[in-house]
Amino acid sequence: MKYVYMLNNKKKYIKILTFSILCIGFLWIGFVLRREVRFFIEIFTYKDNPVTVTELNNNDVYILGDSYVVYSNPARWTYYIYNSGYDFFCYGIPGGRSANLYGFLQTAITLHKPKYVIWCLGMNDGPDRFCLPQIAWKYHLKKVMKLCKENNITLILATVPTCPAVNNDYKNAYIRKSGYRYIDFDRAVSDGRGKWKNGFLSDNVHPTEAGAKALAEQFLKDFPEIKQY
Repeated sequence: MKYVYMLNNKKKYIKILTFSILCIGFLWIGFVLRREVRFFIEIFTYKDNPVTVTELNNNDVYILGDSYVVYSNPARWTYYIYNSGYDFFCYGIPGGRSANLYGFLQTAITLHKPKYVIWCLGMNDGPDRFCLPQIAWKYHLKKVMKLCKENNITLILATVPTCPAVNNDYKNAYIRKSGYRYIDFDRAVSDGRGKWKNGFLSDNVHPTEAGAKALAEQFLKDFPEIKQY
């Protein structure tokens, strides 16, 4: 009887454990789906940086990224490029990840194919100390490479500054060895190992106005073609 009782208890605990794991799994899936829907909505409704067909059609340089490229903010490098009078289409989503902007790019090039795409994503894809963010970031980057190649678009990458909050060493090493041209934003503001230059970092992630100016200078150095627009 004692053995049967222990066996029944064991089966009971296994059922409880299985049920708990399933509940956690469903909650995680729900969280991910909710986040993806939120990002999808933001891409097409972000009020500070609205997209019009005219803007897409009138530009041969697309700059796509996260909050780093929101050109209305003087603490962002695109602010200085825009106010220098250069023409380009810029789309930055605060918190945006590679998956979100890849979907946007797919739609955008059906309306107009630019000559250049400057791809500035990675900060929100996750830190490089974990393997899953590396895999997801690389997967979407390869899709961007393939999409641009198929549409005869020159793709220019950008290193992602490693900062106290996010390690981007893997991404940057991959970009530098990719064979693609790139804007070396990481070198512009740091020693390449996460230590930012004095006065360049406002919090643990974003640049100050001085940092943004340094990033803008690096952009002009690595992509002088913008001066033709």
